[in-house]
Amino acid sequence: MYLIVIAWLYVIVMFSAAQDNVVAGVLTFVFLGLLPLVLWVWMKIHRLRARREQDSSAQDKGKT
Repeated sequence: MYLIVIAWLYVIVMFSAAQDNVVAGVLTFVFLGLLPLVLWVWMKIHRLRARREQDSSAQDKGKT
């Protein structure tokens, strides 16, 4: 999982460095690199929290 993230950021950094303008490079990095990465991490964390909550509620039901 980490390998995919590192590879994605590497490609986006290289793509951003190839831009003609510094502003275009920064915007490319933010919109193609950071925002999708933040969204992906948020979705993974949300799924993990939901799974933990479901497991804890199932354990609580088993105790009673």
